[in-house]
Amino acid sequence: MCELEARRLVARAELAGFPPRTRYTLTPAGEALRPLLISLCRTGTAIQHAVATHRP
Repeated sequence: MCELEARRLVARAELAGFPPRTRYTLTPAGEALRPLLISLCRTGTAIQHAVATHRP
């Protein structure tokens, strides 16, 4: 069990077939985090861009 699954942020489904496959989907709790993660990613990208363009 992965940590995200243990924290009930994702649900795991084993899929039939060969090779064995696993599908992870967001739970409602995981979906609730989506806006926060998008904002965090955008902020990090903006910071990286600002640092890269303002080097002495």
